[in-house]
This record gives sequence, C-alpha cells and structure tokens, in this order.
Amino acid sequence: MANNTPQLGMIISIFKDLSIRHEMINDFIVGSPAELGAARPLLFPYLWLDYDSSVISGAVNSAAQTITYVMSVAIMDKIKKGDSNYDNILSDTHYILTTIIAEMSQHQYYANMNIKLDGDITFTPAQEFSDDNSNGWVATFRLKVPMRYTYCNSPIEPITGYQTAYQDNI
Repeated sequence: MANNTPQLGMIISIFKDLSIRHEMINDFIVGSPAELGAARPLLFPYLWLDYDSSVISGAVNSAAQTITYVMSVAIMDKIKKGDSNYDNILSDTHYILTTIIAEMSQHQYYANMNIKLDGDITFTPAQEFSDDNSNGWVATFRLKVPMRYTYCNSPIEPITGYQTAYQDNI
C-alpha cells in the first residue's frame, strides 16, 4: 500500500527536525496555545506548531489533486517583566521564522518531496503568548503536497465481484 503522499505526521516531523537542526531554536512543541508548558517547562526560544485545517484541491478524477495543510507556526522567546529586550526578541524570532521559510522554499529536499509553501505567509507579533511570558511571531503556513492516494494503494478491500480491466496505456 505504498504511496508517497506526505501526511500530517510527516509534516510535524519536518518541523521537529527543523527545530533540532536550527541553531537558534532550543525546543519544539505541537498543540494548542493552552497546552504550552503544561507537560514540561519549555526551553527558549521554541518553535510551536498547531494545525488549523487541510484542504484537498483539484478535480476529483484528476491526477493533479493536492492537499494543503494550513498551520500556525510560532517562534517564541522569553521576556522578563520590565526588561527592554522586547524589540530584540521580535527581531530574533522574526529572523528565525524567515530562515525556516527560506529553507522550506529553497532546499532540494522539499522540492524532491513536492512540498511547497503556498501563497503569502503572514507574520503576527505575539505578546505574552502564554503563561510563560513569551513573545515572538506567529505565522500562518500553507504547505501544499501532492495527493497520490488511489483505490489501488489504499487500505480498502476491493469491491466484491468487480474487476478492473487494465489497458496498455495504464
């Protein structure tokens, strides 16, 4: 049942890998903002990922169908009350997000996997993002991937009593 459609788990793994390889990120978390720091204290700055929706596009009977994963991606850093490093944190976290976008839009790995950033990416500053007094940027990513599922490679039993006639052009 092999197909190479990148699924949500793979997309999450990509962001986790980015957080490990990026020299300016110290932690990674997936989930709603309410869950931040609930399981364990986070190391700053951290990459936070939350998935918003997915959209399947393309004609139903077309080989050009795609899945677009819409997700919130944030880079957050700690600010101490009364400190004047707010502008530095915004600058650093914006830079980190920008470098992630640069890798995802330029690296051959993503091109080979047909993973594309779709449309504009809007950054929104976040102040006191969670109970940990973190600040940074939240961006909306739209990752478009090819949908390569077919009835031949899906875990669905064949329709009883029906046979597919294969032609030479398949």
